[in-house]
Amino acid sequence: MSKTTGHDKEKADYQKLEELVFNIQRELAPEAEIVHDAKMMGRHSKRLRQVDVLMTQRCAQFTIQIAIECKDYARPLDVKGVETFAGLLDDIGVHQGVLVCPKGFTKSAKTRAKAFKISLYSPADTSNHKWTVNAKIPAICDYRAAKISFGIETSAPLPLMLPPNFPFEVKVHDSLDNELDTPFSIASKTWNSGLWPTEPGSHNKLPLRDGITKIDNGYGQIVPVKLYVDLDVTQELFFGYFPIVRLSGFKDEIADKVITNSFEAGLVSPDEVFKTWKKVESIQDAPCETDILLQALLAWPE
Repeated sequence: MSKTTGHDKEKADYQKLEELVFNIQRELAPEAEIVHDAKMMGRHSKRLRQVDVLMTQRCAQFTIQIAIECKDYARPLDVKGVETFAGLLDDIGVHQGVLVCPKGFTKSAKTRAKAFKISLYSPADTSNHKWTVNAKIPAICDYRAAKISFGIETSAPLPLMLPPNFPFEVKVHDSLDNELDTPFSIASKTWNSGLWPTEPGSHNKLPLRDGITKIDNGYGQIVPVKLYVDLDVTQELFFGYFPIVRLSGFKDEIADKVITNSFEAGLVSPDEVFKTWKKVESIQDAPCETDILLQALLAWPE
């Protein structure tokens, strides 16, 4: 890296950038040999050339070397910087070159880098330093809700008297006449657990529970019945961003993708989604390509 200033602060900044890039690359390629501030003999210049970060990776009988140059510029790196780096790569004879500039790159620099097959990165790191990124990831929240109605059938040769709000009042029994819960409570737990169909639309005559079901017929007798529910499932889609609380990697400035081994997303409450995220009619209507699709059920009280 060219060191053009005598100010300690600026020197500290470029050194910190090199160390940051070194640490990110070490995390991305833990099995590779990675050296900070390496020296390599130039094939044409016949003198030692400095490389900010040098990665050496052995694959069977082959050895691959990648040189990374860091530029802490106040503005995007231009085409001249790419051409200068290309000259260094030709001299030291590595297999791949990478330029890292937190401020990005001009359009002409990107065009020239493609011709030289040079990768252009910026740090994508959430730790505390000068180049900390406020990362977020586009997502779709797919909420499913259901209207529930109840039905009952019986073939027992006994009278059946039900209270007006029987789903909330009648107790369901199993085959051994053990008391379970109300139809509404059982239905709520089943829906909330995701055990019934969640595709939008109507789903009719779903058994309330597996096995023999009995209830009190209103005259103190426990009789077998068929209890079922009808579901009317609706869907609401919301587009928004999940905050990224931990990330260490690079943004590929040409491909517009982030390179990382892992990341940790923050929490978003359902209230925040409903109040601040954008409602969309379909996933295709999202303003950009999404990386996360979350499906959630709007729960019924149990």
